[in-house]
Amino acid sequence: MKRPPRSKYERLLTPQVLLTSYGMKGPIEALAGFTCYFAVLLDGGWTWGQALLSNDLLYRQAIMAFFAAVIICQIANLLVSRTRIESALSRNMFTNKMILLAVVSELVILSMIMFHPFANKIFGTAPVSMEYLVLAMPFAILLFVQDEIRKYYIRKGSLLAKTFLKW
Repeated sequence: MKRPPRSKYERLLTPQVLLTSYGMKGPIEALAGFTCYFAVLLDGGWTWGQALLSNDLLYRQAIMAFFAAVIICQIANLLVSRTRIESALSRNMFTNKMILLAVVSELVILSMIMFHPFANKIFGTAPVSMEYLVLAMPFAILLFVQDEIRKYYIRKGSLLAKTFLKW
């Protein structure tokens, strides 16, 4: 609120935003999802090359683990993306009630999709152990830390950061 509004000619989608989204944060989220997905499959006895039907319980659990990992990383992304240059840690994370409501709503919806039989049928998912959700946490922390480092270099005036990482 202390900064003036952006220029009406400033684009929302810039090369820097694309690099940050698809080059930095996206791969972390994808890695989290695939790690949880394959952890479920391998723990369930699946072997590489073995075909799974879409109605197979193990496959549906793996899909759920992937989805949950992405949601967990998206919550970290939301928290770290509240500022463009300032550290997310410099702001009180509990002042914006709408963000809190969004996170709680997202977790409630995730729980419904994971545990409610009707939602399982609609989304083709099945409940998974919480250990697979915990497996996604280091990736969420990595996403948060990576973006904090990016913002740190922008604040310190690094030419590389100003050129490629600022959004």
